[in-house]
Amino acid sequence: MAAEMGSQKDTVLDAGSVSKAENVPIQIGITSRGRLSYITGDKPPPIKSDPQWATWALEDSQVKVWIISFVSSDIQPLILRKPTSFDMWTVLAKMYGRKKRHLRTYQIKRSFYSLTQGDLSVAAFYAALKTKWEELDYHVTDEWKCGSDHSLYWEKEWMDRTFLFLGGLRDEFEPIRSQILNGDEILGIEEVYARVELEEQRR
Repeated sequence: MAAEMGSQKDTVLDAGSVSKAENVPIQIGITSRGRLSYITGDKPPPIKSDPQWATWALEDSQVKVWIISFVSSDIQPLILRKPTSFDMWTVLAKMYGRKKRHLRTYQIKRSFYSLTQGDLSVAAFYAALKTKWEELDYHVTDEWKCGSDHSLYWEKEWMDRTFLFLGGLRDEFEPIRSQILNGDEILGIEEVYARVELEEQRR
């Protein structure tokens, strides 16, 4: 039984804890109530003759209710009859694991590559991009064998994000955009944003 529980636990954690960004609120809610161990498999059910059984069953039922309340109505029938919250989580992990992570990464990248400022303020446009980037970063699970390669990757990634931000600005920001791109100094994304926002405030 213990070996089986350990195997299931590995499956859940490997699957990215259920579609990661889409179900972060579930994990936050469960963790804030001190019940995370119920869905990770770290707190398996005791035998029914154990004095702790009633307490465990009550707390596990609470976790099951929280999970059910977060998932959509079309998903609920797939997990309602599962005996424990861990079993519910395992089903969700298999449904929204690694295979869908690639699809979600594609969807996120497609959405921010097509995003432009439009009628948004500079702050609102930057916030919209940053939200997409944070969601993308949450899906990145690459394991780096070389620290320098990791650093070079993120250096290039943030340079690309700087270009996306500048490229998505309205034409009225062309002077500050050209000034930044033609400058000798390589600026970080936060400083680039600060300079563009300052230019907007001057108008």
